[in-house]
Amino acid sequence: YGPIFQRAVRKFDLSLPFAIVITDSISINSIWIGPHSDAYFVPNEPTAKVLENKGVPRSKIRVTGFPVPILFATPPAKIREVPPADGIWKVLYMVNAEGAEVLETTRGLLSLENLALTITCGRDENLAPRIQNLAAEMGRPIEVLGWVPDMPQLIRRSHLLIGKAGGATVQEA
Repeated sequence: YGPIFQRAVRKFDLSLPFAIVITDSISINSIWIGPHSDAYFVPNEPTAKVLENKGVPRSKIRVTGFPVPILFATPPAKIREVPPADGIWKVLYMVNAEGAEVLETTRGLLSLENLALTITCGRDENLAPRIQNLAAEMGRPIEVLGWVPDMPQLIRRSHLLIGKAGGATVQEA
């Protein structure tokens, strides 16, 4: 949003402070460095060094840690048992791949015994029915969700998380 913000500042002749919160670690998208910024909030020192190497003055960089919901700082009321007392492993599969790959992975997961599978499809409305149909064909129960606002709770209730190791996912997990 930096470039859009900067255009609005110029167009309306505004004098507003502008800060960029960088949510990746070390590998930084150049769009975060492009617009003028009064401050950069980064998750760690290695990321601060990357910004410095790209010409950002150290005086504009603040190492603040990774911005995750405060819920992750609070111990859960109930700790998951490992192995689970009921023998059922709760697996959360956060989809970030294309349909065919997702269906192949889902088929493999559904073929495993003693597994309760939850899949999040994000905003891909076409994928959820395909996954549900696959589970029905295999005669296996499944929980398929679209975009979810309660990811911290989903992660906490799971024994295993399968997904892309992006910055937010790694920090939250």
